[in-house]
Amino acid sequence: FSQGQAQDYTLIVEKEQLSTSETSKNTVKVYPNPTNGTLFINSSKKIKSTEFYNMNGQKVNSGSNLDLSKFEKGIYILKINFEDGTSSTEKVIKK
Repeated sequence: FSQGQAQDYTLIVEKEQLSTSETSKNTVKVYPNPTNGTLFINSSKKIKSTEFYNMNGQKVNSGSNLDLSKFEKGIYILKINFEDGTSSTEKVIKK
């Protein structure tokens, strides 16, 4: 094309569904947070295990013990593994 020329295009847009399918939501509540000691988890799914990681990514605890009284003050990541193979992560503050 040289300067001053124009070309027309036709764009055909077909109606498509743009939404995503609904997924089941798991409600996880970790309390008390911040904590001095024992954490409690309320979940709509059955919990298989838990893992605690420090902010360096090192695993500092795993299993079913949720007593943080011997942990140093700071922020930890709690990974909750469920029986159905899914998992959830929560930030936990130890004061």
